Amino acid sequence: MVDWVCSSELMRFLRTSLGLVLAAAIACPAAHAANPLAGKRIFIDCQAATEVTAPQFNSWYWFHHYQGNDATKASLIGKIAKVPVAKWFAGNSIRPTPTKLEDRFLARVDDPQVGGPNCETPLGPGANDPYVGDYPVIAIRAMVHDQCRGWSGGEWNQVGQNSLYERWIDAFVKSLGRTWSGPGRFKYRDSGPYPDSDFAQVDRQATVIIEPDALALTGRRSGCLSRVGRAHRYALLTYAAKKLGAMPGVAAYIDAGASDWMRTPSEAVSLLRKAGVKYVRGFALNATHFEYTKSELRFGNAVAKRLHKHFVVNTAENANGPLPKRFWNPAAGTKSKWCNPRNAGLGTQPTTKTGSPYADGFLWISRPGISSNGKNGKSECGRGPLENVWWEQKALEEARQANFKQPFWPPQPL
Repeated sequence: MVDWVCSSELMRFLRTSLGLVLAAAIACPAAHAANPLAGKRIFIDCQAATEVTAPQFNSWYWFHHYQGNDATKASLIGKIAKVPVAKWFAGNSIRPTPTKLEDRFLARVDDPQVGGPNCETPLGPGANDPYVGDYPVIAIRAMVHDQCRGWSGGEWNQVGQNSLYERWIDAFVKSLGRTWSGPGRFKYRDSGPYPDSDFAQVDRQATVIIEPDALALTGRRSGCLSRVGRAHRYALLTYAAKKLGAMPGVAAYIDAGASDWMRTPSEAVSLLRKAGVKYVRGFALNATHFEYTKSELRFGNAVAKRLHKHFVVNTAENANGPLPKRFWNPAAGTKSKWCNPRNAGLGTQPTTKTGSPYADGFLWISRPGISSNGKNGKSECGRGPLENVWWEQKALEEARQANFKQPFWPPQPL
């Protein structure tokens, strides 16, 4: 991907040499480049509600569970289930390779077998179901964040020929660029990935959020990793950016933390450059935080103007902004802001109507109803399950405190 650089010096040269009209016609396309999200219908994975692990992660499972016996809970959980949210490939379930689970997800995107107004209607081959959509938004998080200051980053932060992370990215990109073409409709199997011969190459249209938290953890507020560890992380993020940025239909955004995490826009600019942002569409903000959208827009605009890039903002749980300091848990301190905060509410539904020429869209990147409490088996805020699993109390709180009465159904095109 190539971006024009619109400096004041370049503009003066164009006006002097080519005239105002021609200069205006060719200068500064980066700020107004075609939005890759415009008009897309984000995919909702109805089949995930039937998986063995659905009670641990899936809002549609709980919507169906309560439908018919607790109308109030069903309605509240439906406010989460009916809004398209990013699919996460994260943690140990996708290591050492994402291939098997990624192939299953993308087969559902390309040929959904379940959908309809209640997300449980069998669909025939090639069905064009407005309730399901067809555009995947994916967040990848294969890096490990077990420790912080002075840590090397572990085996998933190594670079070179035997790099686990580079091999993981290669596998992810390979699956992202293909579609199921084997016998019959895709049927998941536990034994292992299907052979490559069962797939055909495809120019995949998708959005990918690259490694939520990974870059911001190296910033001045967190100061994670050793000097060598930080250098490796930037190199690996750049590797991912190059691979994903080379896919014509993929809009990739490197996660850059949030406006309350980076000390200044200049720090974000510096870190994003080290992470290879020049190879991708831009960056993402607020993926794991709860900052007000207006704060993220202000911060993002300042960063985007410097980089001549674009960005997206997570609005899934930020209807009420960050938890005020007077409500922090003294034992958790600032972690209270992003660790299952009591004031969290479902925010603006996905849209490209952002009011900014640099902000491509507001997306639901984080997963409402999923606990964000534990790390390495220890509580970080004293509230909620220690693993990233469904926590009904949080889901109901967020739905009650949403900034909308009912979700658009079927979801609106972006």
